[in-house]
Amino acid sequence: MSRTSKRFTQNTLLIQSIKELGGLNPVAVAALPLSAVYYIIGLSITQDMRSTSFLRVTYWIGITLLVVMGILYAVAVSKQDFKRQTFCGAWLCGYAGGGCTISMFNKDYDYEKIRTFSIIFFILFVAILIGEYIYPKFSSKKNDILIGNLNKCYLEFSDSNLCGISYSNITDSGDGAYFELEYTDIRQARWAQVSAQGKQYYNLYIDSKHGTYNLSVDDSKTASEYVNKAVADVKAGREIVFPERKSLFGNHDSQYSSAVPLSQRTQGIGEWVCPQCGKINQNYVGTCGCGQVKPK
Repeated sequence: MSRTSKRFTQNTLLIQSIKELGGLNPVAVAALPLSAVYYIIGLSITQDMRSTSFLRVTYWIGITLLVVMGILYAVAVSKQDFKRQTFCGAWLCGYAGGGCTISMFNKDYDYEKIRTFSIIFFILFVAILIGEYIYPKFSSKKNDILIGNLNKCYLEFSDSNLCGISYSNITDSGDGAYFELEYTDIRQARWAQVSAQGKQYYNLYIDSKHGTYNLSVDDSKTASEYVNKAVADVKAGREIVFPERKSLFGNHDSQYSSAVPLSQRTQGIGEWVCPQCGKINQNYVGTCGCGQVKPK
């Protein structure tokens, strides 16, 4: 093996996916079904009640608003405009919560059933409205910790050993510990697919007599092959030699060699081609590095 070390750096695709998913506000999603349930139940219980015509009109207007906001909500999510997504959810909660307030304090609706119904849904809408604005702050802080840990990870080969940063719990602040392993201490290396949505952050596992080391690096499949080859070479008494594939080492978004022109690369399974710059991205990447959104 050359005296020049070989290095696999952090998983940039996973980090980008976490940044994109981090903007989605799941609390805002609850505003849609809750509004639908509120209007359906409201129309049902006021059907045979007198002096509730105005209230029923507000329910029908609310259903119309729900359809309009639902469409805008879907468009915002598809464009990854998560601020507008939160805005749509807030609008739904605000309108429905206002209707609940009118029902609770308007003496014309002196029906215990309406008052109880309105109080329950008022509390639910207020809780969702507050949660919509608290969640992004909580999520952003949590993702900043995760991305900070991921950015530290690397795996580096030398003539006699390998070293890097491995994790015990990657979501904990300050996680990530330096390790060094002699090839003779390694049993095998295994690789896996990562998924930001599925919270699968590790993609390389190195089993040794000291335990298993969990990593998240670029091109984990090749990294695992290199580890296993080095272990086999050392056990057989052979010199460790790896093929030169420069694109595997460093901060790259593609598994392809840099010697292959972009125009000659082909789209593989689980990938999409950017219509603006021609770059090949993984399916879980929603926005290309040039800013182009993934086509539908």
